[in-house]
Amino acid sequence: MGNPATEQTVAGAPEASAEDAGQAAAAARDALPAWSRTSPEHRGRLLQSVADELRKRGEDLLGLVIAETGATLSVGSQLQVPQAVSRFEYYAKRAVRSLDVSLPPTPMPATPLAPGGLIGAVADLDAAVRALVSVWAFHSGQICTAPTRAIVHRPVYDELMARLAAAAPTLKVGPPTDPATVVGPLISAAQRERVERYVELGREEGAEVLAGGSRPEGPGLDKGYYVAPALLGGCTPEMTPVREEIFGPVIVAVPFEDQDEAISIANGSDYGLYDYVFSRDTARAYGVARQLRSGNVGINTAQRNHEAPFGGFKLSGVGRDGGEFGLYAYTELQSIVWPG
Repeated sequence: MGNPATEQTVAGAPEASAEDAGQAAAAARDALPAWSRTSPEHRGRLLQSVADELRKRGEDLLGLVIAETGATLSVGSQLQVPQAVSRFEYYAKRAVRSLDVSLPPTPMPATPLAPGGLIGAVADLDAAVRALVSVWAFHSGQICTAPTRAIVHRPVYDELMARLAAAAPTLKVGPPTDPATVVGPLISAAQRERVERYVELGREEGAEVLAGGSRPEGPGLDKGYYVAPALLGGCTPEMTPVREEIFGPVIVAVPFEDQDEAISIANGSDYGLYDYVFSRDTARAYGVARQLRSGNVGINTAQRNHEAPFGGFKLSGVGRDGGEFGLYAYTELQSIVWPG
C-alpha cells in the first residue's frame, strides 16, 4: 500500500487466497446459528463498541487515511474518519429496532394445496397430514413449495407414517380431465424416470418404501407418465432423495429426537425456499421458524399469503417477489437531495 503523495510504502496487507476465502466463508457459516440467536441489544452494543474504538483511535486513523488515499486533511478529518464513527453509531441504535412487518389478514380460498382461511389451524397431526398429502395431490409434487421432506419428531413418527401410508392408495391416480383424479401425470417420460430413480436410490440407501413409487395400473393408465404417490420412511439426512429435489409425488420422512436436531436437519439442505412447522405450541413453532434458513415458513398451514415477499435462501434463488415487496425487484430507486 503506497502513499500517492510521496510514492513511499505505507504498510503491507496480505493477499487472500481461494483457500483463505473458503475458510472465512466456513467460519461465517459456523457462527451463524449462535449469532442468529443473539438479542438486538447485544448486536447494538457490539456496533457501538466499534464506534467507540474508532473514536479512540481517531488521530492515528486520520494519518493512515491521508497516507493511504491522498485525502486532504479537511476531507479526512471531516468526512472519512468521523463518518465511520457516525455510521456505526447510527446502526447501533437501529439494531434494536424490529424489522418485523405485519401484513393485514388476507382471506385465502381453499385450494388443493391447503384449506382456506385467514390463519392456519392449531398442529395436531391432521394439519400436518393435509399439508404433506398436498405433495401428492398438487401438480403431482411438481411445485417448488411442496413440503416433500417430513422431519418428524420420534414420538409421533409411527402414527404419522401410518396415516400417510393409509392415505396414499386412496388418492385416485388418473387422467387430469377426470374430475375424480387427485394425482395426475408427471410432465414427461424423463421426469417419470427421474422420480422412479430417486425412489429406487432411497431403497438402495436404506429407506423403506411404505407406499407407492411404482407405475399404477388401471383403466386409462396404459399411457401417460404416471407414478403412484410414494412415501419413503426411515430416511437419514445423508440419503440422496433427502438431499436433492425430486419434484414429484414423493415424500421422504426423517425422524428426529430433539428440536436442535430438527433445525440442523432442515438447515442442512442446499435449498431454502419454503419450510413448514407444525406444533400445538405456536410460540415454540415461531421460535423454530426464526431459526430456519428459508425464505418462507408456514406455521401449522401450507397456505400462502400472496402479499408476503416470496423467494428463497441458498440455492433457492435471490430476490423477492409478491405483493408490494415484489415491486422493488422491478424498480430503480432514485434519491433526490436538495437544500432546505
